[in-house]
Amino acid sequence: MLEREVRFGNEVDYQNWTADKTPDSLLVLGKWFSQNVATMERPEEEKKAKAEELARLSDKLRPMYEVPDWVLTERTFSLITDIGMYLGETFQANYSVIKWDLFIKTKLWADHQWP
Repeated sequence: MLEREVRFGNEVDYQNWTADKTPDSLLVLGKWFSQNVATMERPEEEKKAKAEELARLSDKLRPMYEVPDWVLTERTFSLITDIGMYLGETFQANYSVIKWDLFIKTKLWADHQWP
């Protein structure tokens, strides 16, 4: 799905990209992603909630937190997830010491069997 997303966009530079798990594929993917990150204006109710959270902080801590007026789009979050999984698979394919394993093998965890 990630390969299809990258290859079939409007950018001619990426129409031959393949998810072949090579380090070079990561360089191209990173460039593509930097051109496809999208933001949207933060919803008003979220702005209000963040302002209330900040108001509860001490005067000393409040300047450390800046809440931008924007958020990443759902598509961008989806791409981040897909790219993160591809990055992990690429590392695993290129470095034999890396492997994925489930430390907790119980169905009680909400993320059971998910990356």
